[in-house]
Amino acid sequence: MFAGELKARQQRLEREQKERAEESKRRAERHRAIAERQRKRQEELEEEKRLRRIEELAAAEKVAQEREELISRNNGVFLETRLRAVATDEELLTGKGIKRAADKIVLPASVGEELMSMDAPKNGAMMFELRTPSGSVTHAGVLEFTAPAGTALLPPKVIRSLWGREARSPWARCKCATRSSRRAPLRGCSRRPPRSRRTAPGR
Repeated sequence: MFAGELKARQQRLEREQKERAEESKRRAERHRAIAERQRKRQEELEEEKRLRRIEELAAAEKVAQEREELISRNNGVFLETRLRAVATDEELLTGKGIKRAADKIVLPASVGEELMSMDAPKNGAMMFELRTPSGSVTHAGVLEFTAPAGTALLPPKVIRSLWGREARSPWARCKCATRSSRRAPLRGCSRRPPRSRRTAPGR
């Protein structure tokens, strides 16, 4: 009887040891699987980061190349600035005797000074690309450089081109850049106005 109890106890201990060993093995396998997944995920993140960096460098290089081409095509003239768009009254301008003001904007004196420092008038009439943060784009000539600092005065026609016919508030960040019209619109002063390209109104 006593020998039978000892044998049963020994078998139970061996069984428990085996179960603990198997559980330890399973736990180690789970840890290895988790570590492997984490390693693969880290590699994927690093690869995504590397590809994104390559894309960013390629995009930056493309922008720099386009800028150099624009400067070259526009005889060294290039200006890009961010202004706040403000509505102006076309009838008021007409009342002052200013003709064909429907598609011309008024820029601040600082912009005019920058353009003069680059001898922009040598290229003839100046044309600008206007772009909203939502991506709407249009083109306009410049009427004069008397707008308040940091703003661009836009007539109704230009506002509709950027924000649509239902536009009520023209207040938005607006990027202006001089453009040329040799075959395709390019930044820089031009002698002939490029055809305006209207896009869907941005909100």
